[in-house]
Amino acid sequence: MQGRRVPLGLRALPLVLNEHWPPDADQVTERDEAIMVTARIVWRDAGVEYVYGQTTRWDGQHVYVRVDDERLDGEGVWLRPDDVYRALP
Repeated sequence: MQGRRVPLGLRALPLVLNEHWPPDADQVTERDEAIMVTARIVWRDAGVEYVYGQTTRWDGQHVYVRVDDERLDGEGVWLRPDDVYRALP
């Protein structure tokens, strides 16, 4: 089975359109306890999706959400706080 081809105009766009990296991501402190969250991710190819994840790193303008998704290169994605909601227990 052959993978989907991405149109030339979309190749320059990031995989996660609402990704929001802090300028000093390595300086954002890791918290001791994870908080369960629901994250709004806007995928380049699939549109808006709400996914469950957890966060242990954030500042006033950025939240790092760990999600289990094979489309991501790493363990998670940096988002704006407006795209992250506390998950219900």
